[in-house]
Order: sequence, then structure tokens, then C-alpha cells
Amino acid sequence: MKLYVISADTYEESYGSQISIFGVFDTSHLDSALKELQKKYNYNFEICETNLNECNEMYLGGYFE
Repeated sequence: MKLYVISADTYEESYGSQISIFGVFDTSHLDSALKELQKKYNYNFEICETNLNECNEMYLGGYFE
């Protein structure tokens, strides 16, 4: 079963990054969840695909010097 992780960089200061996960959804709920989040927040959302009960490394983002 495919699952989708919705995340965004929520840091709003000059320098830095703070990645937040807003939820994990299946295909049938992804569109409605994303539309609801876009109405509520002014973030650039990322969607990462993964499989249920399967190990998977995914890059959510970040910042370092």
C-alpha cells in the first residue's frame, strides 16, 4: 500500500530550517489533506511516497553549514 508523507520547512526566520511532518496519508485522502493544509498555511509542501510496512529512507530536508 502506498502512503504519502506531507512535510514542509516551517522556519520563518532569516537563516535556518525546521522540517515538520503534517501527516501520512493514503491515496484517497492525499488531495483533500493537501488542499486543507494549503488553505491553513503558507508553506511549500513536499510529498514523499513510501510503502506501508517497508523500510525506506527518505530525505525530508534540512539546513547546515
